[in-house]
Amino acid sequence: MKHKTNPKARRQTRGLIYEPKLDWDKVNYIRANFKEYDPIYGCKGMGKKFGVSANTISKVVNGDVWKPRYWLGDVSPPLTNKRFWRNQFEIHQENERLKEQVKAIRSGLDDHEVLKALQ
Repeated sequence: MKHKTNPKARRQTRGLIYEPKLDWDKVNYIRANFKEYDPIYGCKGMGKKFGVSANTISKVVNGDVWKPRYWLGDVSPPLTNKRFWRNQFEIHQENERLKEQVKAIRSGLDDHEVLKALQ
């Protein structure tokens, strides 16, 4: 059944019916200029500037939507505070694990004992 009166009610056959509010140039601009908690370059300010919600800007910045195409030179998502500290914690855990490995190797334990000590 075709809807002749309402063009939006027709079935989507291919492509987008609506134009997206963001494009790759805008996404790269957002990622390059984002400043957390800034009234102009934060989520709320950028959202007003581009006509989208602050939540959408947050998702763009975190790389949840508009995933970066590194092979085309897109700007990678900046590290927000939460992501920065999570990365720092993971690096710290990895360093502690490596220190334990070095300590076990220097103490002269064989491979089996080293693996047992690390678990």
